[in-house]
Amino acid sequence: MLKLVAFICLVAAISGKSLDPAESLYGTYKLIYRWPPLNREIPNCSELIFSKMDSTTASTISCECEKPFNPVPLHIEAPGKKFNLVTDVVNNVEELQEALNNNCVCKPSGKVRDVIIKVDENFLLQYVPGISSVFLHGKVVPTAEELSTLISGFADLKDKEGSLLCK
Repeated sequence: MLKLVAFICLVAAISGKSLDPAESLYGTYKLIYRWPPLNREIPNCSELIFSKMDSTTASTISCECEKPFNPVPLHIEAPGKKFNLVTDVVNNVEELQEALNNNCVCKPSGKVRDVIIKVDENFLLQYVPGISSVFLHGKVVPTAEELSTLISGFADLKDKEGSLLCK
């Protein structure tokens, strides 16, 4: 087993690819869409910066869940706010549903485990079970047709009304 772990680390080092599952999420995103609709105004095309959480803060966060998962600490900066999230990064719709059904309690108290699925290189969906909301983040602003295509790929969202937050 130790040889297998060493081999995986060696392959990652040679290929230059990180073993950090959140690394592909790092960057600046615009807040594009939200389910359910908002009943208040927010700044048009608010930008959020997703980055690595500092290791000291990350070491204080833990989650107990019905099913095991690999918590991914993530730091987000939004206009006038900075916060840290515990995330479960999933790769496909099947994993998404499994993650959403996995009840967790995270510490320190008040921490909520979000579930993030990277739709493609430019878009990700952030499911926030604690407030029953879903956010679409984009590195680019999609056309109406692109947005419709993105949403139609998710059965839980395609027939729900939401709020367009970036035009």
